Amino acid sequence: MHCRDNVAVYLAPIDGMFNRTFEDEANAPTKKIIEGWGAAADTVWMWLYNTNFSHYLVPYNCWDTMIERYRFCKANNAALMYDQGQWNNQTQTGFTHLKQYISSKALWDTSVELPEILDDYFNGCFDVAAESMRKFFEELQNWLTYLEENTNGRMNGNIYLESEQREFWPKALLLQWESYIEEAYDAIRVYQIEDPETYKGLEKQIKRESVFLQWELLYLYGSEFSEEEFLARKAKLTDDCLDLNITYYQELAELKPVLNGMSWGN
Repeated sequence: MHCRDNVAVYLAPIDGMFNRTFEDEANAPTKKIIEGWGAAADTVWMWLYNTNFSHYLVPYNCWDTMIERYRFCKANNAALMYDQGQWNNQTQTGFTHLKQYISSKALWDTSVELPEILDDYFNGCFDVAAESMRKFFEELQNWLTYLEENTNGRMNGNIYLESEQREFWPKALLLQWESYIEEAYDAIRVYQIEDPETYKGLEKQIKRESVFLQWELLYLYGSEFSEEEFLARKAKLTDDCLDLNITYYQELAELKPVLNGMSWGN
């Protein structure tokens, strides 16, 4: 069988593991489907995924695999690729905007290399805070990779994975990364007086990536803070999400009711 010239096949491999390339053994069924339709049709359209739709505020580890997936799809007659993320969240945390930047470069030219994209992104988004934010990102990425390889499949690439568990996010590690956020805020203070507009823009970029940490510390460990600190953290997170317009906790659940319902000791 071979499709007519005016027929395109649209594939949405929702069961794929998008934290891995399509060449990975974990994606053998998905690879077979794409290769099969690539052989049967001259034009294939791909609907891909790059987030955990059950947990928008939790980072999903696919930065390293996106370009390789695009290359694989292109080699199998993909003429159009859409990489779906958090379509109804205007702003996202957990370095999700980095994925949008990778897509904006690699979907035009699949020969681009990730290290160059990362350099451009961190220098452009964070300026003098790039070192601290890059350190946070790389440790986060390494930690997610470690979990994927050492939790007997409990942290896999399923895009609806129950990923908010204490075993995945130790409190000490979250606090360590929070210290990198503070380093980043300290770094941009050079602009606070001399260039307030630049300062405001950089502050917003850093704040966006802090939301993941603020959320997990409250969601998983809220009862371990004093009531005073819990309430202060909750107020800050609420204000930051409002300022950034982060409105959804998961694809079909708004964040505000979840935040409002959080109470100390529960």
